[in-house]
Amino acid sequence: RLWILRILIPLGGLREVIYNNGMSNEHIVQTLGLIEGSEGFIDADFDAKVWRARIREMHRDAEKSHQNRELPGNMAENIDRLAALAGLSDTDCRILEFVVLLHAERILDDTADLLGDICSVKVPSVLAILLHLPEQDVRSSLSVKGTLSRSGLITINREGSDRLRNKLNVLSSRFADNIIYSDADPVALLRDIVVPGRPTSLHFDDFTHIEPSLRLLRPYLNHAVAARKQGVNIFIYGTPGTGKSELSRLLAHDLGCELFE
Repeated sequence: RLWILRILIPLGGLREVIYNNGMSNEHIVQTLGLIEGSEGFIDADFDAKVWRARIREMHRDAEKSHQNRELPGNMAENIDRLAALAGLSDTDCRILEFVVLLHAERILDDTADLLGDICSVKVPSVLAILLHLPEQDVRSSLSVKGTLSRSGLITINREGSDRLRNKLNVLSSRFADNIIYSDADPVALLRDIVVPGRPTSLHFDDFTHIEPSLRLLRPYLNHAVAARKQGVNIFIYGTPGTGKSELSRLLAHDLGCELFE
């Protein structure tokens, strides 16, 4: 409701809803609780200034009480779980909340359509206003180097201009529903993309041909795990079928770590 009002007032969507002699998009006004069901609402006594003033007043009241916001279902807990798993910042979490609900709630999507087509460079400024966040923080979160993009949770469609929902891609088609309604561990939330790795039947004796590399790699990874280092990456390359995946599974077993693919 607050996001709808911010689209209408600070972002100017109200001019697409209230005309001088009536209104369009009555379902948006109904959602705000201002009118009951109607079709093509036009009244001889319709006063556009009064309606605009009512919605502006509603927006002011919503801004004063927005600290009491509640997310639907299990969404708050699931966002916290993903934040811990992926190292999301508070700004990342606020953006993720909005984009998930933009994909899940038709009324929010319909209201965002009032903004028309948006180019990629303007998406951060729109979200900054919608979420009351510093624009530079939003740009950092949505950059290709940001955690949201690197994790694949949220990415921007950078081709041309489009409606806001189409500019903000979520991880998968089922991700939005999972994160709102599932009560599960983070891996279950990401099950369309990430799955637990299976065990291997191979041993280090099967990799004697890369023993010099393994003499460096195994203690290095042991130290990284013991010190809880983040962002430690090993690039394993080779033609298909030479054992890259099996080596990864073997190393995870050797380290006593969970493996995800």
